[in-house]
Amino acid sequence: MPLARRLVVCLALGIAGLLVGCSNDVSIEAPDVAGSTVEPTRAPASTNNVSAEDVDTTVDVGAVEDPMVTAVPERSNTQQSTPEHDQIYASIRDVDFMNEFSYHTGFDLESSMSTVTDGSFENGQIGDVGYYWFGVTDVDFGDLNNDGADEAIVTTSWNGGGSGYFDSVRAFRLIDGEVQAAGTVLFGDRADGGVFDARIEDGVAYVWSFSTTLGACCPSEIRRNTLVLGEYWLAQADATPTQAWISLDSYRTDRELKFLPGTSSAMVVMYEWENQGAFTFDAAQGQRLTLAHTGGPAAATISVTSLVTGQVFSGLADVVLPADGLYEVTIAFDAERDTNTTFDVIIDDGDLAPPISWLPAVEQHVVTEEPYVSTSLVWPVFSSDQPGTAAANDALASFVLGLDDSWIEDVTEFSTPLDDSSYDIQYEVTVATAEIVAVRFDFYDYVCCRPYPNYGPISAVLDLEAGRLLPVNEIVDMNRIDEINRLWITELDKQQLLADTVDALLTDVFVSGQPGFDSLTLLPHGVEFGTMRNGLGGGSPGTLTVVGYDQLGSLVNP
Repeated sequence: MPLARRLVVCLALGIAGLLVGCSNDVSIEAPDVAGSTVEPTRAPASTNNVSAEDVDTTVDVGAVEDPMVTAVPERSNTQQSTPEHDQIYASIRDVDFMNEFSYHTGFDLESSMSTVTDGSFENGQIGDVGYYWFGVTDVDFGDLNNDGADEAIVTTSWNGGGSGYFDSVRAFRLIDGEVQAAGTVLFGDRADGGVFDARIEDGVAYVWSFSTTLGACCPSEIRRNTLVLGEYWLAQADATPTQAWISLDSYRTDRELKFLPGTSSAMVVMYEWENQGAFTFDAAQGQRLTLAHTGGPAAATISVTSLVTGQVFSGLADVVLPADGLYEVTIAFDAERDTNTTFDVIIDDGDLAPPISWLPAVEQHVVTEEPYVSTSLVWPVFSSDQPGTAAANDALASFVLGLDDSWIEDVTEFSTPLDDSSYDIQYEVTVATAEIVAVRFDFYDYVCCRPYPNYGPISAVLDLEAGRLLPVNEIVDMNRIDEINRLWITELDKQQLLADTVDALLTDVFVSGQPGFDSLTLLPHGVEFGTMRNGLGGGSPGTLTVVGYDQLGSLVNP
């Protein structure tokens, strides 16, 4: 990304304050911050209850609203307002998003506008009422909607004077030569959802975001999120499984790379200001190590040393490890770099890719302009050599496109919203074999001004060979549904989420012979049973619990 700028805020262990690293071509200075995090104010959230009728793997339930529960949205697709930019451009690549460009700097359209210079804007000084810092940390270009013209994604960060830096990814496009904002997806704060990288590839925006087990200062995990540009705005689609992540910083004291359970690959980064770094990992004799260079300038030397035998191997080629125990990998550069360098660390064959592929599809609908009421539905379109793939894709699209019908009817006919409202669906492909695919849809709806969100899963299982969605009675034995209900409710009880006993729920809430779950999702190791909000009685939250195939036995279709 030739125009990408990266602001990396690192908290060194044992060092007070923030170490800020920037790219060489543009210097972005962040304020020296301390104290508690000041978060931007978000709009109050609220929802109605949504059910999908006649859906193969979704069971409708009545819902009882709880006016005592209040929450704030994690994502909100609200009406997009475009800052005033009078200039007419021939290409979006001609726009300087780092200088004299104005952005909404909060989490909603009521927030103030700020014009950046050299990629940043600072409102007042730390300690002032209303202080904040806003910075552009990355810019990338590409065709996001296959119309033959490029769009831009801009990664930004916001700080309110505390320790938190809240990242967002914004899309922009040209309409008749004028810059138009095309949506914002909110991510998180540093190691808790902060953005590591963002780029456009093959018509899709990919954003790598952090998670951690070490605190907000120190990311230890990463995943790749897929964003798709619809007719109106940028929307989040799905994400890859989380994998371990480590940076080879000179101040790190713990340099052991620990693969996450069930994974055999991880990401390693060397920031542009580091010339040499090392990490260790534990492996078994006979396993094969591959270091795949995935981005940035190539290293001058790479060596792998067995800390048990002392043997040294060089280069990126496959290495068959000679002994059980720890290995040290050392990476060195002999020239200055202006971008980070990344590697995938792969043991044996790594995390195997699924036998089929998919890309996101999106349909967005503006129900009313004032107030701004919108829906955004995102789902996967599969590619495979199975004869029923096209028919299965059509069935899934029909299923998804009907999910917002009841919501639209509610907000337009029964409870007119007083302010902006939205209904958004994201998906996760949980099982992908050559013939069977399972997809879980998570939805969030925000209806102003009823103060409670409605989270819950909706799921579908596709038969790519037969070209259809599988009904519940072909997945589990509906003649023994009472046994199934007891199994998953007993597992859910271990999460201490039930307001009543298992027996009381089965007797007083569930109807004998009927499924008590609202969604059924296939996973590699078992079946995930989900309930929507109020699915277990008035005021209950949405839940997810997994029952292993070994527990289900003959209750599930092999």
